[in-house]
Amino acid sequence: MPGCYINAAKTNYISEIFLAAHSALESGNGTSTLSSGVVVNNGWFTPEEAISRGAA
Repeated sequence: MPGCYINAAKTNYISEIFLAAHSALESGNGTSTLSSGVVVNNGWFTPEEAISRGAA
């Protein structure tokens, strides 16, 4: 999965470190309800897609 942070950051001209830190913050370091697999109608069905589209 680290590669998807690098790709998303380069595609969107943002820092890989910022993107990883922001996703850690948003997910409570992977402990949030959303990060545990709750279905939400946002069209992001994989962690990689969420990182990529969230970066955009």
